Amino acid sequence: MQAILFDLDGTLVHTAPDVHRAINYARGELGLPPLSLAQALKAIGPGSDRFAQTVLGDEHTHLLEGYLEIFRPYYLQICAENSRPFPGIVELLEALRSYRLAVVTNKRLVQSQALLKTIDLIDYFDLLVGPELVDHIKPAPDMIHYALDQLGLAPDQALMVGDTDNDLLAARAAGVTNCAVTWGYSDTDFIRSLAPDHLIDKPDELLPILASFNHQPQK
Repeated sequence: MQAILFDLDGTLVHTAPDVHRAINYARGELGLPPLSLAQALKAIGPGSDRFAQTVLGDEHTHLLEGYLEIFRPYYLQICAENSRPFPGIVELLEALRSYRLAVVTNKRLVQSQALLKTIDLIDYFDLLVGPELVDHIKPAPDMIHYALDQLGLAPDQALMVGDTDNDLLAARAAGVTNCAVTWGYSDTDFIRSLAPDHLIDKPDELLPILASFNHQPQK
């Protein structure tokens, strides 16, 4: 095991407060009522276009282009105001310095870069993979394939860590071991029903899983 690939929203960083705020700002600009936080959480993770369709609903999908034109610059402006690493994430990243680390996210690169830089996480990662770099986003395996190619690794040398079915399905399709987390934005029972290779409730529970591979790589 040489590399750990992390999802971003709901796995590394609690981004929901700022995403929720931006969702409702854009909806308000279009004359639509606000969504609850629970409704907004369902939209985090699937990628920008499907995200926008989720927060607009079927009856307002014709507003998609205008919605994205409002949401994207506003979210970029406020993306790190209330978003923070989940408890234990910084300590985990410190403990993983001997591994190659990558972020593999459906979030647009400019947003991910701005967020990770502002909250002082970006220097932990060797690679940041976003939707602009591949033909198909998660749950397709393209992002993971891209990360492996860039890192020069085989599928059995990487572990994908994420909080949604998109992460688990992408890992499986790429032949990469997966680890689901329960502190994110998916229903825990649903995640369990997908039978992930590993399931953790706290970030530090990843360490004994990695130790079980009996290999401590050096960069």
